[in-house]
Amino acid sequence: MKVDKYKLSLQALEYLSKQDRVVLRQNIISEPSSGVGNLERHFNITLTSREKNILALALVDLQDKGLIEAVFRDTMNAGNDLVITDKGRRALEKRVLDELDELILTVNADLIAKRYGAYEAVLNKQADWQSQAANSLAELLDHTLRTIAPTDVVKAESWYTESKAPGGFRKQRIRYFLEQKTSSRSKSKEDVVDKAWQLIESCRGKLEGIKHANENEEDIEQLIKLAEDALSYLLK
Repeated sequence: MKVDKYKLSLQALEYLSKQDRVVLRQNIISEPSSGVGNLERHFNITLTSREKNILALALVDLQDKGLIEAVFRDTMNAGNDLVITDKGRRALEKRVLDELDELILTVNADLIAKRYGAYEAVLNKQADWQSQAANSLAELLDHTLRTIAPTDVVKAESWYTESKAPGGFRKQRIRYFLEQKTSSRSKSKEDVVDKAWQLIESCRGKLEGIKHANENEEDIEQLIKLAEDALSYLLK
């Protein structure tokens, strides 16, 4: 069974959604007495030490996003007594973890896996992990553009022109999507098209460079943020 951070995050939300009392962070991951965590028991799974570390990171992220929270009722473990929030229940229902997931969901739910593929590459750090992360992000950007602006419909537009410039057709995909979104054209919209295109082209250029370089984790994480910002700007 492949266990990743996205899946563990959703499982943690699902587990907490079924509890009628607070649960200690430590016990979700690994009870001190048995070494088996509540999440493992609930889903009848066995997590490796590494996977339990990923679960610990997932719980921190869920708390940062306001999907779970500490209630400070346990005097011995204040700050580690966790419950799911209303926001967390809504996220679980949609199976999304943040606003960008929700935006991607409106395009194609399968693309969410592309987004988290980059995170998994950074976490796993297997051979050629930088290239794996870059490939996941490039696929996320390209598949999103092809989905929101299919080739045939873009070429059918009266304003469509052949372009051999790098990224020229991507710009026309973006123009089509934004025009469909607002049903009108304006100078301000042209500016938005240009900004979205520049963000995506900048990101793709860096992604191509990383495929042939040995970037460190901080560089890759910054690139993930850049790709996410570009998508957010386009889809909002």
